Amino acid sequence: DIRKIFGTNLKKYRKLRGLTQEKLAEKVNLSVPYIGAIEIGQKFPSPEKMNSLILVLNISPYLLFVEDQLSFEKTRDIINKKVDELMNEIMSAVIPSHKQLKKQRVFPDK
Repeated sequence: DIRKIFGTNLKKYRKLRGLTQEKLAEKVNLSVPYIGAIEIGQKFPSPEKMNSLILVLNISPYLLFVEDQLSFEKTRDIINKKVDELMNEIMSAVIPSHKQLKKQRVFPDK
């Protein structure tokens, strides 16, 4: 159902922007219950209201209609894990252990 897809994506991008339902409703001049109803697929916004939502969220319109295969949380966790792996790899390649530095007299004995 396109309403459920739209609502799920609206909620995802609202959260990505750090907005509560209250803040989003205020910015687009809609009621909080109406935003909630859109997010659970009970309501579907008019083109004018949809445009306001898209502008406030600063996203491409198609993003609200694309069925997402991964949840926001799962996507975030995958990205965070990969970033951690890459940072560990970089740190181990760039920064030798303290003992190696001490042997090279980078950190002289006191």
